[in-house]
Amino acid sequence: MVAHMLDHWWDSMNLTPEAREAYKAGVADGTIKCSIEKLINTVLAQEVVSYCSKKGTYTFDYFDVVPRCGGLMR
Repeated sequence: MVAHMLDHWWDSMNLTPEAREAYKAGVADGTIKCSIEKLINTVLAQEVVSYCSKKGTYTFDYFDVVPRCGGLMR
């Protein structure tokens, strides 16, 4: 139920610049395989998410998710 209610909240949310850089690094080394939208949706549903591999661990929590401010945050 919670995940259903949170569907599409990511439309108005974004990652902080630091979290976005960590996300890009995790995607580049193959640790993170999901979209930013899925990551944000997961954080909103359960407060924290971690992605682990032999190359490292990336953890994101609700402090890494911020409201999108019009066209200012991309």
